[in-house]
Amino acid sequence: MIRADARNVIIADRDVALATANRADVSRAGADCAIRFVSTPETTSARFTGMPADAQTPSQLAVSVNDPNLRPQITGFYTDLPAGTSAAGIDVATQVDTRFNTSPSTIKLIAIVVGIAATILSLVALGFLDLRDGRGHVRIMPPGWLRPRPVDFTVIGVLGIWWLIGPNTSDDGYQITMATQAKYSGYMINYFRSFGVPENPVGWNDYLFTAISHVTTAAPAMRVPGLIMGLLTWLVISREMIPRLGRAVRNNPAALWAGAGGFLLIWLPLNNGLRPEPAVVFFSLLTWVSVERAIATGRLLPVAIAVPCAALCVGAAPGGLIAVAALLAASRQIVTRIVKRRKRDGLLPLIAPILASGMAYLFYAFYTPTAAALREAITVKGVTGPTLDWYEEGVRYYYLMLETEDGSAVRRIGVLTAFLCLLTVLTFMLRRKRPAGISAGPVWRLMAVFFATIVLLAFTPTKWTHHLGLFAGYAAGIAAVAATMTMAPMMRSKRNRVFFAAAALFIAAISFAARVGYYWVGTYGIPWNTMPPELFGVKFSWVLFAASVLTALYGLWLHYRRDYAPEPTRRGGRTLPTLAILTMLMVFFDVATMAKGAYAQRGSFSWTASNVRALQGDTCSMADYVLMEEDPNAGQLSPLPGPTVPSPPPRRRSPGGPRASPPPAYRRGPRPPSRTPATTTTSPTSISRKRWAASPIPTSRRTGCRCRSA
Repeated sequence: MIRADARNVIIADRDVALATANRADVSRAGADCAIRFVSTPETTSARFTGMPADAQTPSQLAVSVNDPNLRPQITGFYTDLPAGTSAAGIDVATQVDTRFNTSPSTIKLIAIVVGIAATILSLVALGFLDLRDGRGHVRIMPPGWLRPRPVDFTVIGVLGIWWLIGPNTSDDGYQITMATQAKYSGYMINYFRSFGVPENPVGWNDYLFTAISHVTTAAPAMRVPGLIMGLLTWLVISREMIPRLGRAVRNNPAALWAGAGGFLLIWLPLNNGLRPEPAVVFFSLLTWVSVERAIATGRLLPVAIAVPCAALCVGAAPGGLIAVAALLAASRQIVTRIVKRRKRDGLLPLIAPILASGMAYLFYAFYTPTAAALREAITVKGVTGPTLDWYEEGVRYYYLMLETEDGSAVRRIGVLTAFLCLLTVLTFMLRRKRPAGISAGPVWRLMAVFFATIVLLAFTPTKWTHHLGLFAGYAAGIAAVAATMTMAPMMRSKRNRVFFAAAALFIAAISFAARVGYYWVGTYGIPWNTMPPELFGVKFSWVLFAASVLTALYGLWLHYRRDYAPEPTRRGGRTLPTLAILTMLMVFFDVATMAKGAYAQRGSFSWTASNVRALQGDTCSMADYVLMEEDPNAGQLSPLPGPTVPSPPPRRRSPGGPRASPPPAYRRGPRPPSRTPATTTTSPTSISRKRWAASPIPTSRRTGCRCRSA
């Protein structure tokens, strides 16, 4: 493409300027001026030829770039019309098309509509088959599920505050750019590292942001899907997951608070943004509770609902494989119920609706792209990467322990606490096969899903710590069970409770050994964003480590004391809810540090101020704080002449003899004291500093935001 303005003529290719010439020089060259453009698979070059010798831009008349991606998509238009044909009325319109920019045919649309209708009818038929057990209708939600509790207000309030003041994730710009460009390209294009191939068959959740972008691209609006997913996830956790883990968990308020803390500790730093983890967490949790409902009621319609939920999980991101783990963990019980009902209902009427609901996701995956296009897209992504192998999964946890944003304190504490709760529950369940008040089956399946998630994450192509946000839903259930098991009367031994408290303090010490950091501008103003937290020179990590050691020593004293003075146990005695206190304190720490950052950035950019202004109609965000110089040369310093110093006369050699002695003024030796009055001299450095202070400072102005006039 050749562009010309009032001063220059520019040869550009894919919006990259290759050669530039002064327009006046091009006019002087006249007919001798020519443009030579050459593009090969290895190099692209452009050159102005026949230019005057005194051209003003001689260094820019010819440029060669070794980039195979600069090859033009269109090289020109050619015709067989005679040379004398008049060009009047001839117009050319072009549209660069790819194999991915397709639309469904009429037959394909009919097949999709018929397939969706048939799937819905099959689920209705399966529901009628379930009613043949004679038990009538089963409630979808438990009684009193709309009755709010203090923990509900706390979780809703924290999620609402975090929606407003919370930081961005590392991929928010990546996600929003693809989402906003989809309305122009016709499909969810991945041009950052995959050369414009579609995101299909994954990435359905990005179209939510595309729909929002038709109205606004303000951050509060783009965060609404994540906020809704968080609220729905807590609704499923508190109304379905925790009650299914047993009577002791359901009736223990500390367990509910610990579950809320375990959920928020992972959700806040990892799932507040445009990444797909919020959708994966919600639908994976919906898969688990649907399977548990099927096992508890003996009906198969919940299984037929769980399968498409798992498909939506996998379709949101590769990490959605964790939903498949929920199906696998309960596969034996599901097969048992199908076998029991085979004689009454037949095998095909039971299996066909389940398979149809699972395959329904293909209607979205193949709506616009063809099978060949999807195959090509998957091939390109495999070549461009990043694709790490399963045995390199340790890299993810290595990043978690680095002192970077990937391993910040707010990320470590949630993940490590979830692992501590998992090991605690596993140890307790291995020691007591069926603890009173604990539903052993759902707890074992919950642990199986948690362990399977760790294994399946190894098969994801990238190894970043933000994928650990997938644990948010299951971590809540595990934390609720662990809180119940580490309190009386479930754990009557004070020694064991003290050891658990020591382990929890040790986890906190490891977490606080890292700085408190978020990605990019999200860390502005955050306290301790460059170093581990400390007060008055004392690091939090060492204080917590010392507390952990002292608590462990106290537990050892209780352990050895039992041989001489048995520990008294009181039924119904009150115990400290260690896990609930620790998790909720850390949630308060997350919110408080972000609020402190917003206060420290008052008058400048912060996500809090930006989102508040967006709610008031100013959606320019950081653009209001970008400064620029209208004229970079204005205020440029002019050098001043420095002090003159007389140079010594040249040394003379005597003929055939040694060097002549220098004059007395330059002879070495002690300098006589100065007889002149003291004077003030100015060094060149001080002169330049005074000159800088006296010079007018280059004026800058805010760029403002041009979108207001649009």
